[in-house]
Amino acid sequence: YSDAVLRWLYFGLRSVGYFACTGWGEIKTMNVLFICSMNKWRSPTGEAIFRRHDGVNTRSAGTSRKARRQVNLTDIYWADLICVMEETHLSRLRADFRNEIRTKTVHVLDIPDDFQFMDPELIDLIRNVVTPMIHAY
Repeated sequence: YSDAVLRWLYFGLRSVGYFACTGWGEIKTMNVLFICSMNKWRSPTGEAIFRRHDGVNTRSAGTSRKARRQVNLTDIYWADLICVMEETHLSRLRADFRNEIRTKTVHVLDIPDDFQFMDPELIDLIRNVVTPMIHAY
């Protein structure tokens, strides 16, 4: 779909409460998008850590054109919170999605590309920074 159609769908559905209501009352679910360069180690670790966390939906993506899964407009619209590992990832998002991220909450986690998938130190770093953000939602 074109960007205009995706925007129309997103804002139209959001305006009628599609993302917040299940028919049983308000459900406060947070969509968290984790972003690194290649979507191989850091962002998939963030996704895995919070995948089964109550009230949290997760995705991960990369900013590189060679990423395992490259971030796209649908990811940006979907996310309530975007966690990028480095400033360079935020710069890439600003270059590719300037208008779309203006209203988004984006945090730079300052986590270097020194870790493998599910490295215990990486898990601690991500968990310690992101958990308070989720609880504050």
